[in-house]
Amino acid sequence: MRTKNTVEKYNREGLRLIRFYKQKTGALDLSGFPEWLTAQKPSLRKNTWYLYKQAAMTVLRSLGEPDDMIEKLAKEGAEGCLGGRLPIKKALLERDVEKLRKAAKGVGNWNALAWLLAGRATGLRPVEWKNAKLEEGPEGPVLVVENAKHTNGRGNGPVRHLHLTELRARVLSEDPAALEAWEALTNHLANVKRAREKGPRGFEKYYEACRQGLHRLSLLAGIKGISLYTSRHQFAADSKRAGHSHPQTAAEMGHASDRTAVTHYGRRVQGRPGTPLPLPSPEEVKTVRKKLGPSNGPHREQK
Repeated sequence: MRTKNTVEKYNREGLRLIRFYKQKTGALDLSGFPEWLTAQKPSLRKNTWYLYKQAAMTVLRSLGEPDDMIEKLAKEGAEGCLGGRLPIKKALLERDVEKLRKAAKGVGNWNALAWLLAGRATGLRPVEWKNAKLEEGPEGPVLVVENAKHTNGRGNGPVRHLHLTELRARVLSEDPAALEAWEALTNHLANVKRAREKGPRGFEKYYEACRQGLHRLSLLAGIKGISLYTSRHQFAADSKRAGHSHPQTAAEMGHASDRTAVTHYGRRVQGRPGTPLPLPSPEEVKTVRKKLGPSNGPHREQK
């Protein structure tokens, strides 16, 4: 079953494709849309084609277009598409961050960079920022996050709590890395709050603006493969490098299983040593499904 966020993503992309189709062809209706979209396959990678195909079918259904138009797309596989996938970075190296800083110009670039650095400090999925809240707990600040994948059984409960006690302590001691992470986090949360106050789709519009802003910034900096999701990969690598157990890393990232982060996310060798990291609530660590053996390195528990 598709999540609400997935449906919204397909609708946005499908409507964008329709606008582009009408702009390029001058068509007043959608009768030729399936054929036009299929003709784009030689310039698309397979994963992009599948995204476009699902988005187009979703929007055509919502617009009440004839079933035969949807069936034409449903029958189209990935034959004729470009091979492979566009490589996506699974590490946010300091040298790349420095290039991004030097290339940043204007509010759009800086907002995108703040999002990227806030994600690196916390590991949130981009969509999870919409309802994230920074609260003051008994031992320090806590970032409360609604798990995006909870509805389809891939999230570790509806909410996770990231305890930022170490980050706050290092900010008070004027640690440069902690100061940068804290500034990015608080600025990004303020930006998201302002965006949400602009209307029902305020966050989605801000998300898209930052996504495009980061793409433009990465081109200026000469870096390929950077996305807002790259910071989540780096967070996973930092957590592993710090010696957090598999269940701890899973709880920090909102995974239901301890296998996901180990198998699909940034590698320990890419982690940044000494990085201030949040800690999950012990209760949330206990609910992670344990499929792997004990991890190497110290096991830090939240007191």
